[in-house]
Amino acid sequence: VMDMQKYTQAQQAWRLLAEYIAAGDCQEALGIYRLLARSFEQEATVMHLYADILYALGMHEQARDVYARIAHKEL
Repeated sequence: VMDMQKYTQAQQAWRLLAEYIAAGDCQEALGIYRLLARSFEQEATVMHLYADILYALGMHEQARDVYARIAHKEL
């Protein structure tokens, strides 16, 4: 039951993230991102999600900077 509850909460968080991004609500989207980021073990995954969110919100320059940091760390 607990695993299903966590799964349902995660689904809801992803749905909210998509809704906030679609609405262009940067503050709320990044708030949900901070919650979701805790569920990932790899820093690169967390950073990539952050960059994707920034890009989707039209913050292309900031997203490119994060993508560049990821690429630099992976070399």
